[in-house]
Amino acid sequence: IRILSVACGPAMEWQKLIPMLPDGVQIEVDLLDQDEQALLSTQRQLKRLLARYPKAIKFRYLNKAIKNIIIRGTDEDGYNLVYSSGLFDYLSDSASAMAASQLFQSLLPGGKLIIGNFNVGNPNQLVMDYALDWPLIYRSKDDLYSLFKNLEGSILIESEPLGINLFCEIIKPI
Repeated sequence: IRILSVACGPAMEWQKLIPMLPDGVQIEVDLLDQDEQALLSTQRQLKRLLARYPKAIKFRYLNKAIKNIIIRGTDEDGYNLVYSSGLFDYLSDSASAMAASQLFQSLLPGGKLIIGNFNVGNPNQLVMDYALDWPLIYRSKDDLYSLFKNLEGSILIESEPLGINLFCEIIKPI
């Protein structure tokens, strides 16, 4: 299984998954982020976890900005899963569409692209925008569908139980 996490930050999902994964599962994970220090910190943390919980996971750390992905693509292909949560909320519609197109191209047939975005119905939007100075681009299910409908895949858009975050799943045809 080959996976790409875009704008991975601390890769908390992997920090939580490593202790729970069964032995023998072979996974290659590319963690991509534009912040070199964040990648180094993530690498140290994941190495500590893998020393404690030996698993057949191979992590690679890719220091790239999303603008490079938009211009040149990922320089890799053959991914079963590409996901990003916490990036597209900062990208304009045109940048989001171009980034998604490049990421989609790196998938194997049958692979999935999952893009997270804060929902327009986020009850914390005013606090985030003004009190925390954390302005984001909030999108509805219709907005996400409109942004990614030109990709040649089937689209499913879901939310987590509170409805604050949307997740757009695009499956590449076989």
